[in-house]
Amino acid sequence: MFNFTKPAIGYSVSHFIIIGMLGLAASNAKASSIAPVKMLAIRESGIGPLNGQTHFNQQEIQKLLPGFKVTAGVGAFEDQTFPTLLVSDAKGLLLTINPDGDKPGEIYSIIVETNRLPNSLGDKLGNTYGKVYRGFKATCVAQLEQLEGTMLCKMPQSQHISYLFEHQQIHSGKNGIPPQKVIETARLKNIVWKP
Repeated sequence: MFNFTKPAIGYSVSHFIIIGMLGLAASNAKASSIAPVKMLAIRESGIGPLNGQTHFNQQEIQKLLPGFKVTAGVGAFEDQTFPTLLVSDAKGLLLTINPDGDKPGEIYSIIVETNRLPNSLGDKLGNTYGKVYRGFKATCVAQLEQLEGTMLCKMPQSQHISYLFEHQQIHSGKNGIPPQKVIETARLKNIVWKP
């Protein structure tokens, strides 16, 4: 279920939050063979074979994604680092998988890094907030640190999929999200799936 009390896309430990750097390490990673990206369709139940039962384990995820390359990466927040897993094919980075710092071995979020994956909701990276929500005012939370200038918005028809929008007038803090007229032009940067 979608939970706005935890961080948007990152790693939480006790009383502080660590937010994953999207694609921080190894965007150069190449797949050992070609696999169709359509097998990584974004759905309510997960992304391709990755779902709420999948563990944050490189070998397990590699077995679920034959033809893709799964490599270890590093996320960072406030001088703290944490492991991530990066899923790539021959054309580049597809997904960043973040661990749940409160539940060892579990996935906290999967970040979609490309438009090449089919999205069951139909939206594409680069679409504006206005095009995605068409007059509906979404529930959004401004992000912190490395994600300054972005806001995470809940998709009303989903409990697991949310969208990360970017705009220069978005700032962290209580009044970080600008008026509706301004955010209509914010661009979809990443799609976030959480178990």
